[in-house]
Amino acid sequence: MRTISIMMLATAALLCSAQALADDNCGDGYTTSNFKRSDLVTIKKNVSAIAAALGTPPAPYARESENWQLPTYACQGKTGFRPVSIDYNMRLTTDVQQKKLAAEYQQKLMAAEAKGDMQAVMQITQEYQKVALQQSSANQGNSPIGVDISINSTDSMTIDPGAVLRDGAGFIALKQPGDASSGTETVNIYFDKLELKDADDAASFDEGYDATVPNRLAMIHARININGPTAQVEAMVKRMNTGAVLDQLSEKRTRLKD
Repeated sequence: MRTISIMMLATAALLCSAQALADDNCGDGYTTSNFKRSDLVTIKKNVSAIAAALGTPPAPYARESENWQLPTYACQGKTGFRPVSIDYNMRLTTDVQQKKLAAEYQQKLMAAEAKGDMQAVMQITQEYQKVALQQSSANQGNSPIGVDISINSTDSMTIDPGAVLRDGAGFIALKQPGDASSGTETVNIYFDKLELKDADDAASFDEGYDATVPNRLAMIHARININGPTAQVEAMVKRMNTGAVLDQLSEKRTRLKD
């Protein structure tokens, strides 16, 4: 019995120690609620729906890479959960199309070489060089486009009327100051079904307060940053399906006292 008691005490001590360590993640008044892998699947699905709202990349661009920063836990208090931060970014370039073209011609060359048809090899090589040169010339000035999506970021600002590119109930797109001579532009699109419900006539907005949400996976704010050639960036913003983004967001929150 003594051995069992010691083991039980040791186990209890380890559990308490682990709980204390976990709670250190969240601070006083909050406990750690660890995510399961299925939670991350849900998060990626919801954020991917927001990214899809941007539509197909403008020709001749294609997605070259993407990166995720996913949370592993949420902080739970008496009024609910603190909104978790989620970040996703992707890079669009014209390099993908060029690599696809090279791969297609490589297959044609291999087929011709396998048949021993050297005349076809020469013709394919000359055709590829011509098409590749045309494509390279057409792509000059098409610098990469970067897309960054931040979920539950807290932004607050006064709106410069001259910076508004697009707005509507629940969202506003603002051009950022930059060097016009560079031919590139940065646009931030803010989404919030509550704080930006009257964005089409708002002079400011405030998402910079502490709040809790009833669901640990809830998304209440979204910010999409797009940077790249001015014409391409503005075209992406103007054709974006803003309703599809807002469909992923919730109005429900409990604002905490300052």
